[in-house]
Amino acid sequence: MNIPMQASPTIQYVVYDKTTGQILHQHTRYSAEKNAHVEVPLDELKASLFTDGSILARVTGKDAANLDIIQVGPKTPGAERLGRMVVDPKTRVLVDKPALTLTPDKTQIAGDGQASVKIAIRAVGADGKPVRSLDDKLKVVTSRGKLSATGGLVELVQGQATITLTSVNETVSRVMVKASSIAGVCVTGDVRLEFV
Repeated sequence: MNIPMQASPTIQYVVYDKTTGQILHQHTRYSAEKNAHVEVPLDELKASLFTDGSILARVTGKDAANLDIIQVGPKTPGAERLGRMVVDPKTRVLVDKPALTLTPDKTQIAGDGQASVKIAIRAVGADGKPVRSLDDKLKVVTSRGKLSATGGLVELVQGQATITLTSVNETVSRVMVKASSIAGVCVTGDVRLEFV
């Protein structure tokens, strides 16, 4: 007898950092007997997940007191996009992650190995407004050229950071610069430049 599996969980639990809102773990329980996802008592979840070393290593202060759980279902706004969401610690609802935007002071620079471009990196909310309360560590990578920060590592302070890219001694029509949050707090951003 074939029992059809559900395409996506109808009941799932999101473990998050109460300080940052960062989603650290998603949990579901499927009952073959009921052929459905089922609820799990929160005390049971907390007992197992709040002592999990891989979760504790990523929570603020590595302290289980900074963890919390919310239950989401298919009708929960944002549930289908959990990878792009965080939990608002005040309201305990899913909200879009801030996105990183990269704004160069120019999009074309000389391909002489000496010209450079300054790139402003900002965290913005779903409304397009800057998220000034956000501090994070970023990894910036480029397809060509040399970045001013060792290893491309920069600090996002109050939602802002800058980095400089120096050209290589050649013409390159498509140079991509990408910034991503090391902790996954923000959606990755990128910009296209040109060495002429």
